[in-house]
Amino acid sequence: MSFSPYSVFFFYPFSYGASFLQDFLKRNESHLKQLTCQISDPIPLGEGAGVGWMKGVDSMAMPEGSTLYDLVQTGMSHTHAAVGVVVRLRKELSLVKDIPVLIAVDQYNSWFTFTEYEEAVTVRSCRPIHAKELATVSYDFFCILQMV
Repeated sequence: MSFSPYSVFFFYPFSYGASFLQDFLKRNESHLKQLTCQISDPIPLGEGAGVGWMKGVDSMAMPEGSTLYDLVQTGMSHTHAAVGVVVRLRKELSLVKDIPVLIAVDQYNSWFTFTEYEEAVTVRSCRPIHAKELATVSYDFFCILQMV
């Protein structure tokens, strides 16, 4: 599984993950209670909201027979697991056959346009940066930077 449970600068995915799960649960609670988890892999843990990393633990298992409701509740109650639960929830939803599932990405068109960011070309001119030029920092790369 490749996702970054830790972020550089001012973006905190565990906060957004828990918030997303709470909103998702409000709108889909009845369906989530009907669907059982199909993936048995442990959920990777990241940084928790305001408490940092858990010591000596890097993943947590969901009990056998858990529902997607239980999965979402786990991500909301254990902020260390919030990002991992969001990633797992998306994978679980892609396996659902009983209920039609649509995953919509808001602002999808913004991926194909210029952003508000600019790059200095000369002392007096800047060029706009296209969305395809933006990328997130790889977690592995950040770990290497920490070791230096």
